[in-house]
Amino acid sequence: MAEIDAADAPVVFAWAGEGRDQSSSYRLVDGALYGQVNSVSKRAACRSALDYPTSPVVGRAQASLSEIAAAKGHSMVVPPKGFHDPARWSNLDEFPPNACQEDIFEWEGRFTDCVKVMAVVDGALWRAVPDPLVVVYRNTSGWQTSVAHDVTFSQDLQRFHFSADRWAEAQAFCREMALGSGRPANAGRFTHDQTWVPTRETDAAEVRELAIRLASHISRMTNDHAVMKRVTHEKIKPKITWSDLPTDLFGVYGALRSVLDVPSDQFGEQQAGEAVECFDKVLAVSDRNGLGWLALQPEAYKAHIGKWNSRPIEFAFQRDHLRTGTLRP
Repeated sequence: MAEIDAADAPVVFAWAGEGRDQSSSYRLVDGALYGQVNSVSKRAACRSALDYPTSPVVGRAQASLSEIAAAKGHSMVVPPKGFHDPARWSNLDEFPPNACQEDIFEWEGRFTDCVKVMAVVDGALWRAVPDPLVVVYRNTSGWQTSVAHDVTFSQDLQRFHFSADRWAEAQAFCREMALGSGRPANAGRFTHDQTWVPTRETDAAEVRELAIRLASHISRMTNDHAVMKRVTHEKIKPKITWSDLPTDLFGVYGALRSVLDVPSDQFGEQQAGEAVECFDKVLAVSDRNGLGWLALQPEAYKAHIGKWNSRPIEFAFQRDHLRTGTLRP
């Protein structure tokens, strides 16, 4: 593992929570972004991507053990219960006598590859990581900021992702959401070296995840209401049928499904814009027809629509002289 002088690995981005003993820091090592690993955490607490030094290998091991358990039964993995929790794994001083040598070589290679992208800087352990994202979310303490490495949602869809260089925008958004809900705002503290520019785009990825959630919700809820029964003139009928649904719902649902047919690696600004239009139309259809069950967390989607519409947009123009002497973009 390489030991690098701090002067050759400058800190380019950092976040610290207000009133919380939580922080994240990132250095640029030979042009690659490295995040600090909390190597002193207890094994049982090593759950996050940065807290467990060799978590990329551990994650692959967990997946392999899950596949073995699903195919051949829990008795084929050690320990048979709780194998998904690395804190419960035994520390084996040597491999079992029946261990497959090919498997040993394969996993030793994976471990070596993992360690290759680690470095010791200023007495701490750092590991190559994807560009961080600033996340604005709410909990029992109010509105918060944090740092993550993927666009993810829990049950609460009021969770908003920003690229790291938009940290000031994320802070302002956090305070705005807190003000609107009458709750405290803990916007965090950030430092950012502008010589480092993140390459990850967050807006389209966030919209795509929301579109998947909404399309699934519409399908599930219409099916549920079709199964539910009602008694009308002593006859039992479905609570809702296709003929009961507003015709404009079919158009917007079809448009939403169509935009989701685009592969994730090709889902960009255009597709995200079309999806956001679908969000707005679903909310309108729900309000106009009294179908409250149709909209999924409408306040969250309204906030995401507002975030999308207020996002910074960069324009690039190429000016060519025409024969008439006028300019065209």
